[in-house]
Amino acid sequence: MVMLREGASLGPVLTASAAANARVVGGLPAIGTAYIEIPDSNDHSAIRALVATLAALPAVEAVAHDALISATALPPATPGTLKVLREKQVYDFATDFIWDWTLAPSRGNWGLEYANFPQVWNLKAHVGKFDRRIEVGLSDTRTFRIHPDLSGTVIWEGVTDQTVTEGHGSHVAGTIAATWGDGKGIDGASPFAVIASQPSNGGIGMGTWGAFFTSLGDMLYGQMRRLIHARPDVRVINSSQGYNWKKNGRKNWTYDGNGDGNYTDPGDYYLPALFSGQPDPAAGGEIRLTRVPSTPDNNPVIRAFVEAQGKIARRVAWWADPTRHPESGRNVMFVVSAGNDRWDIAGQLHSDPAQFDDPNIPVRAAQWNVISAQYNSPMAWAAYNGAGNVIVVEALDKTDNRANIIRAEFSGIANNMVGAQFYFSAPGVDVLSSVPLWEKPDGTFTDEAATGASRFSGYAEYSGTSMAAPHVSGLVAWLLSVDPELTTAQVLECLRQTSRGGGGAAPAIDAFAAMVYIDSIRTADPGKRKWVQKALVNIDDGSLDGNDRLVTADAHGSGIAPPAAPTWRIDLADFRRFRDALLQVQARGAFLDGPLDSLKRDLNGDRLIQAPALENVYPRVDFNGDGVATADDLAVMADPDLWNDAQIDDSGMNAAALLAELTDLIDSGDLKLDPGTLFAGGGIDRIHVTAKVTLGGGVTRTWQTDILPEHVAGAAGDLRRVLTVPSGKPVRILAAGYQGAVRRFFVLPPEATTTLTVEAGSDRELRLAQADVRVFPEQIVGRYQTNLNFDLRFQIEGASVAMDPEFYQVAFTVPPNLGTISAASVSAASSFNLSTGSTPGRYSFQAVVTDADGESILPADQPALTGAVTVRTAVIRAPAGLALDSVGNLYVTDSDAGTLTFIPPGGVGRVILSGLDQPGDVEVDSRGRSLLVAQAEGKVGRYYFGLTGTVRDTAGALLTGALVHVETPAGTLPGDASPENAFRTNDNGEFHVPDLLAPAMGGGAPTVVVTVSHRGQTKAWPVALNPVGPTFVELVFTE
Repeated sequence: MVMLREGASLGPVLTASAAANARVVGGLPAIGTAYIEIPDSNDHSAIRALVATLAALPAVEAVAHDALISATALPPATPGTLKVLREKQVYDFATDFIWDWTLAPSRGNWGLEYANFPQVWNLKAHVGKFDRRIEVGLSDTRTFRIHPDLSGTVIWEGVTDQTVTEGHGSHVAGTIAATWGDGKGIDGASPFAVIASQPSNGGIGMGTWGAFFTSLGDMLYGQMRRLIHARPDVRVINSSQGYNWKKNGRKNWTYDGNGDGNYTDPGDYYLPALFSGQPDPAAGGEIRLTRVPSTPDNNPVIRAFVEAQGKIARRVAWWADPTRHPESGRNVMFVVSAGNDRWDIAGQLHSDPAQFDDPNIPVRAAQWNVISAQYNSPMAWAAYNGAGNVIVVEALDKTDNRANIIRAEFSGIANNMVGAQFYFSAPGVDVLSSVPLWEKPDGTFTDEAATGASRFSGYAEYSGTSMAAPHVSGLVAWLLSVDPELTTAQVLECLRQTSRGGGGAAPAIDAFAAMVYIDSIRTADPGKRKWVQKALVNIDDGSLDGNDRLVTADAHGSGIAPPAAPTWRIDLADFRRFRDALLQVQARGAFLDGPLDSLKRDLNGDRLIQAPALENVYPRVDFNGDGVATADDLAVMADPDLWNDAQIDDSGMNAAALLAELTDLIDSGDLKLDPGTLFAGGGIDRIHVTAKVTLGGGVTRTWQTDILPEHVAGAAGDLRRVLTVPSGKPVRILAAGYQGAVRRFFVLPPEATTTLTVEAGSDRELRLAQADVRVFPEQIVGRYQTNLNFDLRFQIEGASVAMDPEFYQVAFTVPPNLGTISAASVSAASSFNLSTGSTPGRYSFQAVVTDADGESILPADQPALTGAVTVRTAVIRAPAGLALDSVGNLYVTDSDAGTLTFIPPGGVGRVILSGLDQPGDVEVDSRGRSLLVAQAEGKVGRYYFGLTGTVRDTAGALLTGALVHVETPAGTLPGDASPENAFRTNDNGEFHVPDLLAPAMGGGAPTVVVTVSHRGQTKAWPVALNPVGPTFVELVFTE
């Protein structure tokens, strides 16, 4: 392999090659490299001579012979880790697979948990609304693309022959991009990664473990070339391959020239001979290992060889780096493994003499060297020598504690060399992923092809830096799915700034922290500012408004259906989803409506609805990345920059105030306002809704919104139609229908008599209806100079609903002589009191009704209500007897009411007797001083005339409960009355003193003195009694 200097011609190379009987068989012209083939001379003298000749040419920057590259994975620890999945078979996670989600990383998926991938998957629903599939190139063995977990994600492979498959490439592919969230098998690190697999072309297939080899030339000129050129959308290339100095033992030092699997044939040779050229005379002419194996760390010749290959790999990486070669049109990151050649494990020497030719040669600790990660592969060397788009990955040992960062005992050390720009570590022990398995005739399983065996889809736990690298590749792909415009430098910054250090290992990746860090990079871009934070809290739980678990028959848009288009609106719909989840996991969701199998109850997307504690494992509503839902997650949501909600007054609100308000709403319920049929008539084009919530302590919050016809039609849907209020707090709702700016009618939910309350987590639907304000009763009828009660009420769908006077203001216009209207002080069932005047007749008053903000609730074409009033002198329902005295006064009995009414000529009738027992005939005595009234059971009563009157204050208000004394000329009170309890004015300010013209008072019509006592003051009036019939007075009490 020859790499020319920049601008140099290939001519001298062609000339020198032709002279050595060699020829150019391939290359990458874009990066100035050529692949030269020379006939085998058995002792390698020809190739050594050609390398020396080419290296001396001024046009050549680097030249190196080819070498073997193999997978950097270790065999499974035990056969028991192999799991079989026959095609199309459904299986049970708990019993069939080493795959379990717990907050403490464990079992086969511990690596994804340790690196905090489940928390990042919370972005899947939002990212899925965009076309952001990221291609990951796989430079590895062939993938088993018909595996159920790979068939949908391995979208391209450079070969069509699927008869040969290898577990290594399939395992790596599964870790990166196994079909995500299908309820089967495993999940890949990135839900949107797809694999472009380019297996070895002509590599030597010798099994899986330590035996699959390709050459560097094959990798660069076959795999890399085809991945980069044939797949221009590839953004990441994972290469879990290396020299494997230690693992492959003698096979890494020798070459089986005739391919018979025997490394001691005359035609075979030891690779060290390529460097030293000094056969061991003690071996009888056959090169044998009689010394400590040479490595790049202790042998400058081998180190120069790796460096030469590394320069060629670096040229490939540079060509795919837009900061160096923008003309290439490529923007690719390379993720490579650190290798499994660490020999100083835990301070102890780990050696396997059986891997070498002479097991009797002692191996001394002082003679062994740690293989640095930069010597694991040519691309790893490039990472340490100026290739800024190459990441080297160590393997971490298995642990159930994220605080532990322990390098695996076999892992190469990536952070012990100066020069590498970025090196990281990721889980690499007992990682479960997809592989092909073979069932032998004896019923046992193996992950290597065997004679007579049947191939199946399965899973296995592998270890190695090969298993660590795809975790990083998957994370890089995830970052690019979230923000495809990230540069390589920005991706690396996300990893570098968020990885967790400690334990001497390279920093351990943290998927969640790296994802969130994108927001720190995008602060200057308004279109991407806080993108990740918005996507995290912009929850899509399958419901339209965040709490819509109820499927109803109306056109409101109820039911389970995600919004059709992505939206960046963060509002109470998102909060409601969080609140419902928190109530559920805290087992406080007694009022969470809807069916128990509602999609809303599957908080972690595992297609199972389980006990609260199990649902609270990596739930969708985990915003801070700790893996559980708690009230602490609200701190992420409480960012005023994210909010756009009319119910939350987020304008100018700081984060602390918003957090306090959201915290107060954890215990809240929802009122869903359904416009019902209000738009059906076409008379309005919007409904304006106002709601007031009394929070206590004199604090009231007002919320307003509009409902439009397209909301009812189920278009995009206005999520603000749902009102979220603290549980147990009074809520008042009113609304009005408008045609443009003209108010047409008032709107209320029929059940909204005065106030509503909701329970925590409840989803209460309120159907709005037209509410006409009316006067009840429609006809107010009563006597003059009395108090009449009436009410203003809503008429809603044929039902009468009381209007709370505390929520509405009423201004009355009252005509002269009708009287006065005031708030009712006695009857709780009535809102207003009409105190009638002294003039009977028919009247009407006007009432203007406004809400608490002074907005009229009446239609625009009806600026005021009209109330009809009839003031009567007396009402006689069942007249039974009639009498006329000498001066024309009329006396009428009412058998139903048990009363007797006095009507003077042309005057106002008054009831002067009540409590009679079915009164009938009535007569006036001959002197006009008394009445004879026939009553039930043949009784006849005589009633002497007295004094009837009313008492008002100077403002005209009737005085109730005032004490009235009447002193006759004889100085006595009539009958058995006493000053302590007799003759008090009633609720209408009236009093009646009977029997003043009784014979005991003497003949004639005397003058009496009427004394009224009220509030500690007393006033007196002389009153001359009528000689015939009753006497009536109206007294004005001045204080």
